[in-house]
Amino acid sequence: MKKIISIIISLTFLFSCNQDNKNERKVIQNVDSIKNATKKIKINTVKKTEKITDSIASLNNPTNKSKKFYDSYPEVLKKFENKYFKIGIGSFNCSDIKQFYDNEGKLNTESLFKIDSIVSNKLFGNNKSEDYGTYTGSYLYSLEKPILNFYPITVIRMFGVAESPILLVLFDKNGKYINSIEVAGIYGEIGGCMNSFFINDSTLVREYKLDNLDENENYYTTKDEDKVIIHKNGTFTVIEKDSLSKEISSNLYQIKINNKDTIVDIDYFTPENFGVLSFSHPKLTKGELIHPKSSLETNILKIYNDTLSVIIKEIKYDKSKHKFKEIPDKSIVEIDNNRAYGFDFGARENEIKTEIESIKIIKGRKIINIPKKYYSNWFNPGFNNENSADIFLLPDNRIIIDFMGSDGAGAYRGGLIIKDNKVIKKLEFTGW
Repeated sequence: MKKIISIIISLTFLFSCNQDNKNERKVIQNVDSIKNATKKIKINTVKKTEKITDSIASLNNPTNKSKKFYDSYPEVLKKFENKYFKIGIGSFNCSDIKQFYDNEGKLNTESLFKIDSIVSNKLFGNNKSEDYGTYTGSYLYSLEKPILNFYPITVIRMFGVAESPILLVLFDKNGKYINSIEVAGIYGEIGGCMNSFFINDSTLVREYKLDNLDENENYYTTKDEDKVIIHKNGTFTVIEKDSLSKEISSNLYQIKINNKDTIVDIDYFTPENFGVLSFSHPKLTKGELIHPKSSLETNILKIYNDTLSVIIKEIKYDKSKHKFKEIPDKSIVEIDNNRAYGFDFGARENEIKTEIESIKIIKGRKIINIPKKYYSNWFNPGFNNENSADIFLLPDNRIIIDFMGSDGAGAYRGGLIIKDNKVIKKLEFTGW
């Protein structure tokens, strides 16, 4: 009996050991599985991190992100392609400065390229910022897309207690320094901030938020804004909010682009953008279309108010008085050696129906005849009702004549800006 009990105990022990071995093997297998899974996670994490890093590098690599505009930049700016912190921001913010401070206010500019006297001389020559002096000691920040005929970069002029401004620096196509404009910054020991953004190729809106102390030493914030109009010669005009209407009455134009109101100077208007903008100035609302008895005159369009009238006379086209010539390599037609508008290329000359004979402005007893050269290439104006043209009257008596012309094909838009009884800008667009 003792022998049987001993055998049973031995078998039980062996079974127990065998079960423990199985459990141990399972534990080892589980541990190995966890290790393998962890290894896979690490590998995938590394791969994802590498992808993210590559993506960030791609965004900040001028040769990738900005290839569309970067190749056209002057060589002196492209030499520093790896030194710009950002490419093509387009708007500028206080956070562009604040990102280089940690939560304790400690400054870290290791990722920025500091401009020494040698680089300053290469980029800026002997030129200085009007407000902040030499560029030596500044930091390269961003390479921006071209505006008007300029190639801009931004620099952080300084990290200071009193102020830390970002300057937009303009260069011409040869890399020559033109001017600089303050576009963002942190101001004052109490606090304050300026942000800015472009609303078109020549107009920059600057928004100010300034922290102040009242008489009881309580903080409060004031807000303000101005507009910077950049001109084609590189100078710029700063328009304060309270002087805006005065400036519009002498130099600027209110327009709408993509349903957004903006203000531009006369240099902004080009054949490319004229087709997509509209004027926001008051216009003459009275009009009539007269059909004369003469067989030559087809329409006389008169648009007027109590003190001013604009009269445009449309007559039949007489090919005996014109020289018609096709320019196949440009897909255009010239009439009297000028690009002609109002019909498709390939149209026969006998398809040209009408032309503008005269444009007159009548102020009281004074008659102003607009010279023929300003509208001699506008054909088939197609005046068919009293609303066929818009006449805008600005506060300083500038006049804008704006109309659409076409014979059903070859649509175009023509415009004249008139000041002091003289045409100061001719506008025409055919890009539909």
